[in-house]
Amino acid sequence: MDNNYTMISNDEKKLYACIENMVNYINGKFIALPKKEKQRNNIILNTIIKTIIERMKHHSALFSALFKAKYHGGSYYDRLKVGRPNEYDLDIILTLPKMVNPVLICGDSPGFVQVKLENLENILQKSAKVQEKFKDLDTLLASKTFLSTIKVQSWFERVFAMVYNGFSKKGNETYLDVTLNPRKRGDVTKIFIKMIKEGPAFTLKITGKETDNSDIQLDIDLVPCFWFDGNQHWPKESDGYHANLISTKSSFLVVPKKPRDETMDKSLLERYWRFSFQEQERELIGKDKKCLKPSLKILKKLRDRCNHNIPSYFIKTIFLRAVDKEDVKFWSQPVIFVIINMLKKYEKHIREGKIPYYWNESYNLINYMNEPTTRGIANQLQKIISEIHIGLKDSIDPYAVVKHFLTTEEFDRLKFDVPLSKNQKKRIQKSKIRRALDNLSLPTDSPDSAPPLLQLDFTSSDVAYIQKYLNAYDKRQNHNYRKEMVQIQSTTRENAEDNEIVAYVKKIENKLDKVVNRFEKSFEEGRAMSLRLQRLEKSMTALKINNGSLRGQVRDGESIEDLLSIHQVDREQ
Repeated sequence: MDNNYTMISNDEKKLYACIENMVNYINGKFIALPKKEKQRNNIILNTIIKTIIERMKHHSALFSALFKAKYHGGSYYDRLKVGRPNEYDLDIILTLPKMVNPVLICGDSPGFVQVKLENLENILQKSAKVQEKFKDLDTLLASKTFLSTIKVQSWFERVFAMVYNGFSKKGNETYLDVTLNPRKRGDVTKIFIKMIKEGPAFTLKITGKETDNSDIQLDIDLVPCFWFDGNQHWPKESDGYHANLISTKSSFLVVPKKPRDETMDKSLLERYWRFSFQEQERELIGKDKKCLKPSLKILKKLRDRCNHNIPSYFIKTIFLRAVDKEDVKFWSQPVIFVIINMLKKYEKHIREGKIPYYWNESYNLINYMNEPTTRGIANQLQKIISEIHIGLKDSIDPYAVVKHFLTTEEFDRLKFDVPLSKNQKKRIQKSKIRRALDNLSLPTDSPDSAPPLLQLDFTSSDVAYIQKYLNAYDKRQNHNYRKEMVQIQSTTRENAEDNEIVAYVKKIENKLDKVVNRFEKSFEEGRAMSLRLQRLEKSMTALKINNGSLRGQVRDGESIEDLLSIHQVDREQ
């Protein structure tokens, strides 16, 4: 841990204070989970899982012998969930009997391990009752000794299918009766269950209707995994693994997820299990780090808004790594300060194409992502960081800072519920005008050259007007107008500190209006000249010119001077 941790200055603390209430509002309004919905979903979850486990024990002697506990993992139980409480990760923890002497082998794939049962034959030396319990254990093995992810998942799904098929049916739908209100035991709700296979887990899609006819929708991911005692099996530091810093949490899990290694022998992939140190990670991001979880959730909110395909665990890993490098005091600073610093770390990891696994740095979590993808995400994050810094420079514009974490609808709601004070608005406007003047230049051929004028509250049409007709004149004329604008810029900057902000803005607008009026006048003259020339061209086709004499017909009262007259053109429009 670095004692020279990233630290905020006292001046920054005062400036950031005005953003804290907005960040707290975002966490409370758009991230925090609805309490009533959480309670209802927990009742549904516990009822369904309890029923499933009891029935799986009944259907399978092996499952009954291996089952140890259920573990509530994932973002929801880490209190890092963003959005509605409708997704749950549930680990079904199994444990291997000591008599088979399970051994973990850390090989050439960091973060993954093989589980070898060295003495499976010892089961035969036990009583008939024990032999009956574990008689099917060998069906879960590859090459007769290695625990197979594929075979374990297939077995688990077969046992669950027996339970699932025994549930009540309504037409083609499977359901359980659940009492949502413990005080009303006779008041039951039909909760419909659908099983879908997704990766190492299979998902239970839960639907139903509340008594008020509101929808019930949640997903439960069930993952079979195996428990190991860390005092005996913790992976060695010599193999590149992080030591366990949480003495009160020594156990860990292995889950059926295979490495994404294209060079690995495909026939061996089913032997590999991924380490899972969820209990230790939950402690590492715990209570003594005040702003860690709010900051992490804000970054996940940003990820969702930008549609970046970055798993939540990868963002969590960046924070875990920061826990090692930053003093615990870092997490007690203003939350927006922590967010900005962690956003920079996030951008750096993505740009470098590397998020090292916390428990073994040799394992790059995003090694499967191609360079154009990581570069695109990093560039977007860099742009957001730059815009946040501009918001901070503008005497702290809270809206410019927090808008990146919200959808358009959420941002509109924020501005309505948490308005800026008059003093804040005044400071922000003054800062923006100064910055606009510093960057002010007349439009060139670039379509992006006019925005500084927009920052002075000119309309888009006014700016387009200036830009269009400046580019229409020759270099000499253009130079004259530029000189006038530079003089305006210089004069207004000198007077900026001596005038009230309203008068200052008005003076700038008045001076620029004069320039616009000149453009308008020149434009009208140019437009009239164009029409005159068109009229002349049409008329000349009726004339025959030969040896200085005019031949043809000219209307009464119409002379060459008439044809060239601006007023004549105007009448003919």
